[in-house]
Amino acid sequence: MSASERQSLMIDVEQDTIELSIRFWGNGRSILCLHGLMHSSEIWMRVTKLLEHEFQIIALDLPGFGLSPPLPASQINLVKYARIIRAALDTLSKDYEISAIVADSLSTRIVSQACELGLDSSLTRVLLSGCPFDGLPLLLRIFPVSFFMKPTLWLLKVLPTSLSIAIIGLFARYTVHDKSTAGTEISYGVLHTDPTTAQRMFDALKEPISFSAANCLGRYKCVLLRGKFDRVESHSSLSAWARKLSATYVELSMSGHTPMIEEPANYAQTIRDLMR
Repeated sequence: MSASERQSLMIDVEQDTIELSIRFWGNGRSILCLHGLMHSSEIWMRVTKLLEHEFQIIALDLPGFGLSPPLPASQINLVKYARIIRAALDTLSKDYEISAIVADSLSTRIVSQACELGLDSSLTRVLLSGCPFDGLPLLLRIFPVSFFMKPTLWLLKVLPTSLSIAIIGLFARYTVHDKSTAGTEISYGVLHTDPTTAQRMFDALKEPISFSAANCLGRYKCVLLRGKFDRVESHSSLSAWARKLSATYVELSMSGHTPMIEEPANYAQTIRDLMR
């Protein structure tokens, strides 16, 4: 497979045919990478450049993000997305033996739900970063962020691109510890997000994960990763979840909620350690 080849993956989920934009890098054992809220497969570019000579990295855009078309509004929920990931794995496993999933933020919740539904037997390893297992922080739960999110995203799409990128940079400071590390990955993701999808998935993240869904991760070699300055998930919460799930806890010292772009070398090394 040539580097960064983009394809359309068609999958069937509950009598619906869903199109996903998917990208491939490198060769070797296959790892599926899943992005967070208002991100896309672009968020993995810095990490894949460090790993593509060792592994095959497969990254897809979730429905409503990147280049994947959104779902009907009535279908935008965590369970539906979990079924989509399970179906995508089943389809990809016909040609590739995917032994690990690397998921960030929103996708950590989706993967946990998918694990409860049952995943392909070739999967043995899971790395989850920025995991909001206890729901979003209290301030984000009570403040009507989602009320403003949808119109703001629509506005960003019609403003001049340079102005939109500048505005996105201001808001990105909440998730990026060192703003000098932020690149086009964040603005690309925001500008390629369906507003309704973002609003509904943000609201879904307010609720804590059920222990039964999280507990299913115990079937795999599991790593929970956090940037030291992450404002979405605290050290005490994620380290406690790691103990509950008998997972390895890794904290990167120079990043916030986007460690894959702030500390790509350390993130890539954590993936290498997972794959041993």
